[in-house]
Amino acid sequence: LVSESVFEAFAKELETQIEALGERRTCRMIHAAHARRVRSLLEKQEDYARPPLPEPTTDDNTCVPVTLLIAPAVDSPVMQEEIFGPLLPLIKVSGMKEAIEFVRKRPKPLVTYCYSPDPQAWEAFRLDTSSG
Repeated sequence: LVSESVFEAFAKELETQIEALGERRTCRMIHAAHARRVRSLLEKQEDYARPPLPEPTTDDNTCVPVTLLIAPAVDSPVMQEEIFGPLLPLIKVSGMKEAIEFVRKRPKPLVTYCYSPDPQAWEAFRLDTSSG
């Protein structure tokens, strides 16, 4: 969840950093079945993927590329399941209140993080959301 005031710049910087990884963009999963599950979350997400998804290779069936998903549908599998892989969905929100509402309206996540320069945002997120 990213504030709309910094969303475009944040997404562009992450995309630039991922592109800078070059061949190291690909992450090895623990086993092929897990890689298949994570890759399946990318199905029908090509329009949201940044950088664009690389062509699949048969070299190693345990690898998945680090990929941003810009504003995927909230009812898509990538937004409904725990990912456990190098996929990062970015959802634009108007501010902290909307971010907290977004988290609270869904099943409890395993973990939440709040990255903000504002300590009051950290406190609000810590007090008003639940994870674990």
